[in-house]
Amino acid sequence: MNQPDSRQELVKALVATGREDRAAFRQLYALTSARLFGVCLRICRERQAAEDVLQEVYAIIWRRAGAYEPGQASPFAWLATIARNRAIDYHRALGRRPTTSWDNMAEPAAPSRLALDTMLLDEEER
Repeated sequence: MNQPDSRQELVKALVATGREDRAAFRQLYALTSARLFGVCLRICRERQAAEDVLQEVYAIIWRRAGAYEPGQASPFAWLATIARNRAIDYHRALGRRPTTSWDNMAEPAAPSRLALDTMLLDEEER
């Protein structure tokens, strides 16, 4: 499938999800879950954490999809921003949790804004 068709399909699924269309939400998940998991994994650095964050990301998407405006942002950039922000929030929360397994580990640095912008542009081009 070429990119314009893929992008249009993603826009349609996201807009329909905003109208609480469950079939569109399933399609949105099928179209984006692998790439959004990659965003979460790069930030969380652990598979289980990335899976947990991704589940939260799709709950957020379900609640906020109605706010997506196709003319304002590319659909994947909008979704990836949610994933990125949730993964960063996860790391911040980890720093406040008293756990023995993490006590001696430094908190991973958040990716730079330039690196994230570059990543999102690369994803959008693919």
